[in-house]
Amino acid sequence: GDLAAELAVPLEAALCGGAVALGPHLDGRKLRVQVEPVVSPGDVLVVPGEGTWAQRGGRGVLYLRARVAFPQKPLTARQTRALRNALQAWGGEGGTPKDRSSEGGWEEVRAQRVQRRAAL
Repeated sequence: GDLAAELAVPLEAALCGGAVALGPHLDGRKLRVQVEPVVSPGDVLVVPGEGTWAQRGGRGVLYLRARVAFPQKPLTARQTRALRNALQAWGGEGGTPKDRSSEGGWEEVRAQRVQRRAAL
């Protein structure tokens, strides 16, 4: 039959693609899932043949809901500059929405961080 699980995708893999450790499968195997670049939080990834054995023969599908794991500590100034430069270059190719803040008439406000929710 089919299985469903959550996959914690590191931010780097969510943006660039790569191998992500899923952990032990029900049958004890440790699985690494290859993800394509640009995985968004909540995306559902499909891994055919990695579910449980089905009555009709063969294995079902493993459905993975992506949870993008963001860094827990702030970036250094150097890391922030490098990331901003990379994202701005990427945005020029349609990767991110246009920043309209340079159009004028915007009022600056500051957001405060609220306590992070505990994992369910």
